[in-house]
Amino acid sequence: MNFPQQVGKVHCSFSKATIKECMFTGVRIIVAPDLILRWEENGKHYVGAVKFKIGKKKWKPAAAYRAASFIAYFLSKHVANEGEIVDHSRCFLVDVMEQNTIPAPSNYDKVISDMKNSCVEYVQLWDKVA
Repeated sequence: MNFPQQVGKVHCSFSKATIKECMFTGVRIIVAPDLILRWEENGKHYVGAVKFKIGKKKWKPAAAYRAASFIAYFLSKHVANEGEIVDHSRCFLVDVMEQNTIPAPSNYDKVISDMKNSCVEYVQLWDKVA
């Protein structure tokens, strides 16, 4: 993984967040990073995260990319303290079985917008069958 040069100054902790999901139009998307990374570099405070995927089922690249995007989005909404910068390049989904690391994109706006639209559609369809 790509950590800052001052690796010894990166503070890692297991996530203790009471909020573990993002809500989009009433649909709960569970994100819950496994590790929260915090560090200071050039007087700025940063936060990143790692989510481990442990399972035999292989994800399509687009699904892994979306999951990594949600990690960065979740940090910005629920974990980052005031003054902390979410470093997208250090928000990872680690697929343990595939031995693959997928970083969050630098701009996840389209992924989040697409998910919000999908959730709206899901709710509309659910209401029709329920």
